[in-house]
Amino acid sequence: MREDVKEDTFAAYVKTHKKCPICGKQMQLKKSKKGKFFLACMGYPKCKTTAFVEADFVEEYFNRNGGTGQKCLRCKYSLKAEKGIYGVYIHCCGQPVHKYKLDEI
Repeated sequence: MREDVKEDTFAAYVKTHKKCPICGKQMQLKKSKKGKFFLACMGYPKCKTTAFVEADFVEEYFNRNGGTGQKCLRCKYSLKAEKGIYGVYIHCCGQPVHKYKLDEI
């Protein structure tokens, strides 16, 4: 993932709202070689803590500004994060359903 993160993205939200449970440093959004997203401690290589991205945490990001929620870029319906068998996925509540990756929100 790129290091220059825009302030209003999910990656920036992770850096300001998620702390490592082991060392207390900030966590950051990373993408694995297989394209899966996870949280990693910024204290690497001293701290090797990683974590899954939880759907509840993504929903918290969507509702951060007074509960208005994040809107789909294509149809303007609200976005929803759900846990699937391959991790968290994001889709809008409109028809047709538009899907997003964590680095696109």
